[in-house]
Amino acid sequence: MWNMIAFFPDPYPDELLYSICARYTDIVQYPASSSANQELFGSRGKIASVDLPINLSYLVANLPPGHQYTEDQLIDKHTLLPFYTQFCPQKRIGLVRADMKGSNSSQVRTHLGILSKHLPQWLQFCPLCTESDVKNFGEPYWHRLHQVPGVKVCPVHHVFLEQSTASVRTERQSWEFISANRVIRTTKPRPLSFTEPSHEILVKIAHDVATLLEQRNLTPSGSELRNRYLYLLAKQGLATYRGHLYAKALMSAFGDFYPTQILQLLDCSLDSTSYQNWLFCIIRSPLSQAENPLHHLLLIHFLGYTADDFFQLPTEFHLFGKSPWPCLNPASDHFQQPTIPECRIKYYNGRKPTGTFVCPCGFVYARKGPDESESDRYKIGRLICYGHIWLERLQELWLDSTVSVPEIARKLGVSYRTVKFHAIAHGLPPRSELNLILPSELIQLNADNKDKNISKPTTLDIHRQKWLEARHLYPEASRTMLQDKFPVSYRWLRENDYEWFNAHLPDSLRVFNQKGRMQVDWENRDKELANAVRKSALDLKNAPLRPIWLTKTAITKKIGIRKLVSVSKDKLEYSN
Repeated sequence: MWNMIAFFPDPYPDELLYSICARYTDIVQYPASSSANQELFGSRGKIASVDLPINLSYLVANLPPGHQYTEDQLIDKHTLLPFYTQFCPQKRIGLVRADMKGSNSSQVRTHLGILSKHLPQWLQFCPLCTESDVKNFGEPYWHRLHQVPGVKVCPVHHVFLEQSTASVRTERQSWEFISANRVIRTTKPRPLSFTEPSHEILVKIAHDVATLLEQRNLTPSGSELRNRYLYLLAKQGLATYRGHLYAKALMSAFGDFYPTQILQLLDCSLDSTSYQNWLFCIIRSPLSQAENPLHHLLLIHFLGYTADDFFQLPTEFHLFGKSPWPCLNPASDHFQQPTIPECRIKYYNGRKPTGTFVCPCGFVYARKGPDESESDRYKIGRLICYGHIWLERLQELWLDSTVSVPEIARKLGVSYRTVKFHAIAHGLPPRSELNLILPSELIQLNADNKDKNISKPTTLDIHRQKWLEARHLYPEASRTMLQDKFPVSYRWLRENDYEWFNAHLPDSLRVFNQKGRMQVDWENRDKELANAVRKSALDLKNAPLRPIWLTKTAITKKIGIRKLVSVSKDKLEYSN
């Protein structure tokens, strides 16, 4: 039968339950230390746990009438469990809570993956907190924050914590409640140096541990933690946005950020020769096994965040924001309006993600991500296709002799050269001849050009049109050249319209040798490219634009063989 105790001390701010019990035993003055365990927890066994006490249901049921305590309140405000809950699966936390309310002491630390060697040897205190406690409450007490593994400094007073003579691990004191008033002696504070990087690391850890102790219900899932870690690592160039880690670079950067001495002091040493160390484990599978919360805090600080800011991050990252996206076609009546429902994201050779945006008006653009701000949504990295509305507007403006070419360029959001290029490519008459065409003929010409683009093109139409334009503009270009110059349409058609695409590829210049291996017929290619070079030079010379300096770069760039000529110049006798 339980014997209800007559009174119980009110807790102080951030006081351990162990400390409350210790102050109680000092007041009662039990003849034997084990008697306190018997009265408070119903057992003379080794119950005086500093961090994660058990038999809390017995204690709450035995408190004086009218008390406001609950088991969960004691756990959340006066034990160290909240420090572990943010990086532990909810199911395990539920088991630990049940064990702490009951009497199953053997499983509490097992569920949390806590090793006894990681626990502090002695109860710790801050000399300045002790002075303040005596002044405000008349006595010192054990602060919860100061007993967390890895906390070496006081984040309030910026001094090192001191060790008391009360041992946490000794056999004799495992069942004895030792109050701070019994063992703390006046100690000169050891201030931190604000110019010492390692001291700054210790302060940040102490601040974040204090944050974790006060948080409730923040426990993320393993996938949510992993998404955050990988996204932040990718932003630093230490992983790809598809989740591949650059292991060597990560280990090197992490080692540069944290001195070895600090990791050893925190009992978080890292084996830099193994890719199975705790750093890689918490990134790849954050909650697959119980892990020291300090490991997570070290990684979070390395990524440039505090624990509070980290837990405010989204659990899913939209590299280009959320749907819908704006159409950036200045020729349309829905310019900058959210008309694009889908963003197609691709990753090229592990680089940053590239988003492609296709508007129903045929305007297609792309940019590299991720977007860093809302304004990035209105940026074009590369324009893939102008679309039928843009071309119709170009035709209207081009055939209006009162609008200058620079004005057309401004209205359409392109350069002067782009306007000229597309006017020629789409067969529009030279502007010098517009005055020779009757107004009725202009109206008919404009109408005829519009009729060609009445129906809105599909994605298939857009890429086919883009590819046919590429073949027309670069008739002598090889498959490789076209792939380099028009990678988006090349990949899309190859994956989605292979038969048509294959029929509209330039002839392959590869031949097979006697061993059945493909090789390039450089002699034939050189002759074909030589003809293309001559034609390109002639076209540039006669172009209806400003005079162009006929350089090797200009000629080869026009027909898309600049890279080929540079890399394979020793194999190209005539065209180089």
